[in-house]
Amino acid sequence: DFIAIAAGSAHSLGLKANGSVVAWGYQLNVPTPNSGFVAISAGGGHDLGLKADGSIIAWGFNNYGQTSVPAPNADFIGIAAGWFHSLGVKADGSIVAWGFNWDGQTNVPAPNADFIGIAVGDVHSLGLKDDGSIVGWGRNNYGETNIPTPNADFIAIAAGGYHSLGLKCLRGPIVVTTLEDLSGFPHAGALISLRQAINKANMGCGDEIRFAAALAGGRIALRSHLPPITASELGIFG
Repeated sequence: DFIAIAAGSAHSLGLKANGSVVAWGYQLNVPTPNSGFVAISAGGGHDLGLKADGSIIAWGFNNYGQTSVPAPNADFIGIAAGWFHSLGVKADGSIVAWGFNWDGQTNVPAPNADFIGIAVGDVHSLGLKDDGSIVGWGRNNYGETNIPTPNADFIAIAAGGYHSLGLKCLRGPIVVTTLEDLSGFPHAGALISLRQAINKANMGCGDEIRFAAALAGGRIALRSHLPPITASELGIFG
């Protein structure tokens, strides 16, 4: 009954269909009540859980404020945990960042708007915009925030310790036809707006695509009937 997973530095998390979180490895105890979670993210020594009401629960080490979620703790639709910092994306498309900031990894570049996804590495951060572009900030020792050109047509992002990934879709116009069941999820309106934005952007990904209700680490999960991804559709940098 697991629907999502996340791996930290020495521990793992699994999100169950009933909204509970299972943790194993270097034990970081999930706070009670362990229910109502819709997304999880595991960091260096801390974890984040997104609740169905749009609030974030954070636990684990807090030596740099990485589990101190800024107020107001509401209206979040995505989360991402780094080594010592955390990100949350709000329904209005803005990103909130907190925790250790030694290399600017919590300084979200302006304009802080129109984000639909987030990802974090050890000391860098990524944001996916609704126009299909990626914004990167924080440490850049290995080019992990240098987005390759053309910076367009991305539909998902991921960050490792010192590298980054972007998934492109280049197979014809997107036609987002349906939303998955959003019962109990408070931000259906935001997802509907996102669907409309992606359709308008015409980012190029043929066949039927559906939004999933669960948000995995701040990335909107997409499902489609597409053939395997080709090398030209996966951007790797850093």
